[in-house]
Amino acid sequence: MLNKFFKAKSELPSYRDKLKQIGCRVDIIIIADSTGKAVFSYIPSNSEIEIDESLISMFISAISSFSQEVFNDEKSSSIVVSHGLRSIAIESNSEFCVAVLGKNLDINLKLKLNNILGYVTEFYGAQNIEDCMHFEKNVHLFVKNQFSEYIPS
Repeated sequence: MLNKFFKAKSELPSYRDKLKQIGCRVDIIIIADSTGKAVFSYIPSNSEIEIDESLISMFISAISSFSQEVFNDEKSSSIVVSHGLRSIAIESNSEFCVAVLGKNLDINLKLKLNNILGYVTEFYGAQNIEDCMHFEKNVHLFVKNQFSEYIPS
């Protein structure tokens, strides 16, 4: 009798299927340092937009700096700017800003942005990124892992 009320596990839609239904997609993931310079960007192959990475990195850095100035919080900030179905979600601290630009972004992305911000700050915060031989490769792998359900493999 309970089977009528509870579907078998195999019949339930996966998280990836739910994302497809609502149209959640990531168009760019970007990491900027405290000066606003893009130190990493990733544009999935299914991205619907073309954008200048330096423009978006300066924009997210400016928004983050403004937020920290206005709200007197120099340690970290969490910002979402939306226009229609598109949004930019930003997590930042005093060293880095990590942002994702996409469509129908969900709450799970905030956790992933925090994970990336923590990773980059912990492993590269005290170093000059340009001197780090494997920065691009390591961050690329970490970002692809964190956003695997949002981007095609």
